[in-house]
Amino acid sequence: MVDVTLHFVILASMSILIVAANIIVCVSVVTNAQLRTHTNGFLVSLAVSDILTGGLFFPVHLSGPYSPVAFTEGYLVAFVLLAGVGNICLVTWDRYIAVTKPFQYKETVKKHFSKMIIVIWAISLLVALLPLTWKTDYNIVIHKVYLFCLMGFFVVIPYAAIFLAYYKIGQNLRKHQQKIRKHSHATGSLKCKRMKAEAKVTKVLLAIVMIFVLSWLPIIYMTTVASLNKLNLSPDALQKASLYTVALSSLANPLLYAFVKQDFRRQFKRRSARQEISSVSAAANKMMEPPTAPCRTENGRKKNTVIYVKYFSLRS
Repeated sequence: MVDVTLHFVILASMSILIVAANIIVCVSVVTNAQLRTHTNGFLVSLAVSDILTGGLFFPVHLSGPYSPVAFTEGYLVAFVLLAGVGNICLVTWDRYIAVTKPFQYKETVKKHFSKMIIVIWAISLLVALLPLTWKTDYNIVIHKVYLFCLMGFFVVIPYAAIFLAYYKIGQNLRKHQQKIRKHSHATGSLKCKRMKAEAKVTKVLLAIVMIFVLSWLPIIYMTTVASLNKLNLSPDALQKASLYTVALSSLANPLLYAFVKQDFRRQFKRRSARQEISSVSAAANKMMEPPTAPCRTENGRKKNTVIYVKYFSLRS
């Protein structure tokens, strides 16, 4: 009973943190003009999928198997997983174009930005709800075929494409670094600085991809063995651990943005500096306010009267 309560408290707390942290990311990008880039736009879409993880999936799971909404858990898992994979693909595509075709980047991404996000979310929702057509009967052949296709076409193949893209990105960045070393006098050039910035952003996004892939592996494994009717290969400890890995992934993303991604970190530092300045100014203004002292009126009532202190300078 204690373990169940502790499990509930930990997941509920992580769920709240996930929603709060990712909302901060979304609000920061929307309200800050310097953060409104296409790359951050894709990250906001990924943050929305994390918000759904913390705000919908975990509450439904914690409500228990006898809850009226318990039947939606499987659909939510599929929807959140597919949306996450899709948004990771968009982030990877953004990096690939930025590094391999830098002069075409703005035009290409601007042209397809909104369309691609809409398509990813629409496909994720449609594929997740597809089992409704056969009433989600887990024992029929079509559902097993669906699970295999889901894992193959919407998880394994996208993962392979993502890692291939980052391999190509790495090759391209290494070539540029070699050119920079050969022409060391050009290290301060605009192109050199831009490539260094792209390399730093790519490293952060690659870390996000790796965390996402590793965190969802337990659920992918359990889904696969369940479709093969090999539930004995899916221990209870793994089922419980899979929830924590997914939660940590959704919580790690906003932390990576805030502490590692340079544009986010820069803006958060500026905001905290402004808050410090405003608090110091408020304290200084308060100290400069003229003091008040109570005095009595003719009727014997107290009355606050401003005491003005005049300063005189002595002249010799």
